[in-house]
Amino acid sequence: MKKALLLTLLSCLSMPLFAQQSAPKDESGKPKKQTVLIFPAKLSFKLDRGGSASKSVTIQNTTTSKFQLELVFVDWIRDTLGEHAYADPGTVKQSCAPWVTFDKPFVELSPGQSTNITVTMKVPDTEEAVSEMKWTMLVLRTVSEKKAPTKIGKVGASVDQSVGLGVHIYQTPPNITNREIKMLSFSEIPGKNVYRVDCKNLGGVQLLTKFSLELSSNETGAKTALEPRMIPLFPKQERYVDFELPSNLPKGKYTAIALIDAGEDDIPIEAAQKEIIIK
Repeated sequence: MKKALLLTLLSCLSMPLFAQQSAPKDESGKPKKQTVLIFPAKLSFKLDRGGSASKSVTIQNTTTSKFQLELVFVDWIRDTLGEHAYADPGTVKQSCAPWVTFDKPFVELSPGQSTNITVTMKVPDTEEAVSEMKWTMLVLRTVSEKKAPTKIGKVGASVDQSVGLGVHIYQTPPNITNREIKMLSFSEIPGKNVYRVDCKNLGGVQLLTKFSLELSSNETGAKTALEPRMIPLFPKQERYVDFELPSNLPKGKYTAIALIDAGEDDIPIEAAQKEIIIK
């Protein structure tokens, strides 16, 4: 089943795109969630210089309202804390927005209606075009909203005051195959009961990496595994991943082991060990 990004209304928005005056209710009497769906969540291209390909995106209106939407491109990058900064299309160095087109820049959807959008990627026939991975984002917004987003918190929040996120578009040239990740440090953030893993993707492709932290009591041998984190890393991106230790952890000395696993056989697991004291 294709993964969908739910474009849901945040309660604080001033332009309620998905608000319902009389929302339908489920069997328990609670209002049913009204959403606009856009899926799949990402489009991945692997084209060589001069290559082109098309993929389909589906937009579905499951609300009881009629919507007029436009499709636009937005560039984006992740910072060291995973926050997303947005910019006009074509302004980020790794942007592929100028290479992408779609057949319907505007859609109108009645309640329960869906439509397909054809997204086409055409890579220029130059060496520079295939020298690194590129990406952009296809975003839905109401036709009345013209303001481009600048910075928001995290994926899943609203891009502007009317619409949620759309589809991530990636272009990874077939000649870019180097994969390497490096843990730069494993250290305590003073006064916060938090330990930080600092790492960097040294390769040329995006990696979906699992960060984990396990504590082992030096006195009893009891192990405590913290919830792992799945983190995407762009090429050459440095990222901090913080782990807060449980507040109910018994006092004593522990051996903490941090791991970074890219989930691929050709990429070694990165590990670091630290002795800590819980007072």
